Amino acid sequence: MGRGSVMKRAMARIRQPLTLALGEPFAVPAEKNLYRQFIATPAAYAGQPPLMFHPACLAGRAIRCRPETRDWSSLQDLLFHQFYLPPAVLRQPRVIVDLGCNVGYTAAHLAALYPTARIFGLELDSDNFAMALKNTDPWRERVTLLNAAIW
Repeated sequence: MGRGSVMKRAMARIRQPLTLALGEPFAVPAEKNLYRQFIATPAAYAGQPPLMFHPACLAGRAIRCRPETRDWSSLQDLLFHQFYLPPAVLRQPRVIVDLGCNVGYTAAHLAALYPTARIFGLELDSDNFAMALKNTDPWRERVTLLNAAIW
């Protein structure tokens, strides 16, 4: 058995409990198959417009994932891992700053989790910034994004 197949089996074992612990990741059940197809054959989506997903953790609000980018990796973190969340539940923070907000998945998730918080996100890449604006649009009254960087 090759190292690759061992890793795939190990990841499958890890992901199953994560999916169960976090609940069903998609608010629209058919999107699970779309996501699986997208991950399995990304070349089939080359040149296509962004795919629309409705994660349950965003209360079914739509986000976009661009083919031929690394958006899928961030989407995977949102749907299954959620590494970026604080280690403990915060008591309604007033301000959250997302430095390097990429395409806005984390800012959107934090806006959904903390409905009274004001969220500021910075993203240097102009294509990612444009996608972040679209992905955080449902929370635009509380989410402010800047096409900038910090160092």
